[in-house]
Amino acid sequence: MSLADWYGGLILAPARTRLIIAATGLALRELPGTLLLVRAKLDAAHEGGLALQDWRAYAPTTVGDHERHAA
Repeated sequence: MSLADWYGGLILAPARTRLIIAATGLALRELPGTLLLVRAKLDAAHEGGLALQDWRAYAPTTVGDHERHAA
């Protein structure tokens, strides 16, 4: 079974704001309303084992059309 089939491909994981800023290159003022997509290890036993990587930030009006910033 893939995660896409289970929970529609979505998981929630906490991340510190400074990590998000560093990973995306966005300024703090740009974060509200921004959609963030991140790759994670799905076999992780806890949030620390997710190994979040390949962060991508999308502007809310361009989701699915144009990437605002890819880190």
